[in-house]
Amino acid sequence: MDLCNEVPELLSPKDIAQGAIRLLADRGYEQVAYEDEILARMPTPVEAKILDLSADTPVLLYIRTGFSADRAVRVSVTPFAGDRNRIVNTLGDADVIAMFRDREEPA
Repeated sequence: MDLCNEVPELLSPKDIAQGAIRLLADRGYEQVAYEDEILARMPTPVEAKILDLSADTPVLLYIRTGFSADRAVRVSVTPFAGDRNRIVNTLGDADVIAMFRDREEPA
């Protein structure tokens, strides 16, 4: 909350025109690193309703924490239906990977 006291636009329910990362950088909190965490768990009743899941279908949580040089400055938590999504991370030269992807049969 101390960061929201310094950057009150973060508490607005409206979209931030330039985006939160740019806004924070403009206010001296440049994001220089982030950490992604992906975990699976059973949905809360609210998640099951919003995602139209049965109570026994897991959700995937994608949690990204952004850091300035001094502190954590942003956390986003995105729930996904565990039975309808696939997560693919591409590291390195995406053009090289794409050459091989084009040769594979669709999943």
